[in-house]
Amino acid sequence: MAYVNCGHIPPLLLRECGTVKRLDATATVVGLVRKLGLLRHEIQMQPGDELSIVSDGVTEATASNGDEFGESRLLSVLRQTRKLELDKILQRIGQAVEEFRSGAYWQDDLTMVVARAQ
Repeated sequence: MAYVNCGHIPPLLLRECGTVKRLDATATVVGLVRKLGLLRHEIQMQPGDELSIVSDGVTEATASNGDEFGESRLLSVLRQTRKLELDKILQRIGQAVEEFRSGAYWQDDLTMVVARAQ
């Protein structure tokens, strides 16, 4: 898989064996500089690997006490939902964020993509 990450939340590649690879930024945020040199990276996905891409609205969802949902909570949900149907994984992430916020004001969108290599 080839990818470019322009300063966004690093996608998480949860390997079939259980290890996690963060697909860190390959360039700065789009629109920050006039000429953006995009660095294309490639990574080999194996059958059973799950790729999760989320917006900062997921990881920065804030509870009423000011705590953020964060990458570690996201990763916990992803590990717990491995092997489920992809739509169920997305539902569980959304539920976990909503429960964490427990009624706090929404500050951002929740955009999520989960894919599994076959």
